[in-house]
Amino acid sequence: KITRRAASGADFHVAVSRGALRAFAEEIRRRATVIYNGAEVDRVAPRSTFGISDLGFGKERTALFLGRFEKVKGFDRLFDAAQHLPSNWKIFAHGHGSLQTTIRNPQSAIRIGPPLSHVGDVLAAADVLVMPSRHEGMPLTMIEAWLAGTPVVATPFGFVHEATQMHGPLCDVVPQNPTGQQLAAGILRAAEGRYVTTARDVAWNHYTAAAMAQRWEEYLHAVVERWLCRAEHRTSNVQH
Repeated sequence: KITRRAASGADFHVAVSRGALRAFAEEIRRRATVIYNGAEVDRVAPRSTFGISDLGFGKERTALFLGRFEKVKGFDRLFDAAQHLPSNWKIFAHGHGSLQTTIRNPQSAIRIGPPLSHVGDVLAAADVLVMPSRHEGMPLTMIEAWLAGTPVVATPFGFVHEATQMHGPLCDVVPQNPTGQQLAAGILRAAEGRYVTTARDVAWNHYTAAAMAQRWEEYLHAVVERWLCRAEHRTSNVQH
């Protein structure tokens, strides 16, 4: 409701994905523009002083979760998935949230770390990024993994559908409400890296911060042109 009320007073409207257009009223949705987000390349570049051992990953294969430890992000789904992964796999989760207190066993297959300002090191060390979210818009974490060349497994939230329609499959997909076994199978499938090259190329060409800035520059230039035309038209009407 807040979004729709605010949007009703604006002349121009932008959404970060086609799915996000649903926040607008029907009449606004038809004339709104979609400008996709872009990720900072520097944030996903590994730092040469770091190695896998520095991150505590050891020799195990690693599924990485980055984000809030909340049900909306599917954090709770990791517990069941961990029970179905081979013994040489661990799940590393970096973030914070209310569900962190559910992990009390130090021998748990899920290992917890703090939120990260730089994700290049963990993405380079991980075998798979796992995104079992119940709801998502256009997550930059997914774009960052693509840029870093890290395979992704995700639930079929909105942007996954949009990206597939525009570019073809870029990640492995599990059901919207996956069982632990299905999510674990998706992690193992993603680790094969079938979509890594395509996803990296697409991300570098379309979803960097520089590409986003270029889209915004072009859009704002068009907006100013339209505004100037309207102003000129109003002035002409007054003079006549």
